[in-house]
This record gives sequence, C-alpha cells and structure tokens, in this order.
Amino acid sequence: MIGNDVVDLILAKKQSNWQRPRFLEKIFTKQEQAEINSAKDSGFLVWLFWSMKESAYKAHQRIENFSPRFNPWQLECSLEEGSVEKIRGRVRIGTSQFYTASTFADSCIFTSCTSEKDQQIIHQKVATKNIKEILLKSISEKEQILLKELHIIKNENQIPQLYQLENLLDIPFSISHHGDKSAFVLLNKKTAYL
Repeated sequence: MIGNDVVDLILAKKQSNWQRPRFLEKIFTKQEQAEINSAKDSGFLVWLFWSMKESAYKAHQRIENFSPRFNPWQLECSLEEGSVEKIRGRVRIGTSQFYTASTFADSCIFTSCTSEKDQQIIHQKVATKNIKEILLKSISEKEQILLKELHIIKNENQIPQLYQLENLLDIPFSISHHGDKSAFVLLNKKTAYL
C-alpha cells in the first residue's frame, strides 16, 4: 500500500511553533526527540519526521481500513540514508513497517511511503490546487480509461477511492496538500519514481 505527504516549510514556520512547550512530546518518540534536539537543522527534521509519519499513517489506514485516528507518537521514524535532496527512512507502527522516500525542493518536503520495500510508484509533485485533476488524467492515460468516467469518492472511513463510473477500481493512490503545494503517489507496476 502507499501514502504520501507534503509540508510547505514556509507555511509551517508561519503556522506552527514546534518549539513551544510539550509540542515535541505530543508528536515524537523519545528517540525522535533526541535526534531533533541534536540535529543541525532541528526545524527541518521536525517536519521531515512529521511528513514521514503522515505518509505512513495514510498507507496504514488504507491497509487496515480504519476510521481516522492519527496518533503521531505511535509511529516511530528512523532515517536510513540520503542527502538533504533525497532521504530514505522507515516508519514503524506496531508490528508494521513502512518505507519512505523524501525529497526537498521549492521549500517543501515531499514524502512517499510504501508498505513493501522497493514497491514501485509514480510520484508527482506540483504547486497547484488541481492535484485531483492531474491525478485522474494520469490514471486515465496509464490505464486507458476515459477521463470523464473517473472520479474519487471517500469511503465510510474517509479514505479516498477511485471509481470508473460506479465500479470501484483497485488502483492505490494517495493525495496530499499543504498551502499551495500538492502531491500524489500512484502505484505503478512497471516503473519506480520514488
């Protein structure tokens, strides 16, 4: 399964004071807090971990099909490798493990998440409010389905699902947005863009 998240760092800095008392304790594990507090750029690591948690939560919610209940301190992030431009990591949720790939561009962190290591996805990031239209057009072209037949409906647990007319399609995807930045990931069996 897949998930994604985007954090506009400029907007996050304006809207959220991560240095206020107890903020880190409410969201991050003790290990994550230690890494944040010792990092050269603590603010960047706060939002990187947040993005990793959000993307893993979305993938996990799709697997379990549970109602929304995001408890960020129950998700534990670890970094594996990378540079500031591309960082790989893992997120543990109970006994489940998710694999993340994050990129930094245009003052944003974009994170993609998969439930299987090296699972192949298409990752699209854009600065637009029309991300759903771009996603549907991409699916239409990839799957050879008429664009006008495709639509997204959230299920009873608020998980977006793809339909062709009245038929539910088994095409995993995830959409995210923050400020004027948007992104989607789409499962792709042929090419990886993680």
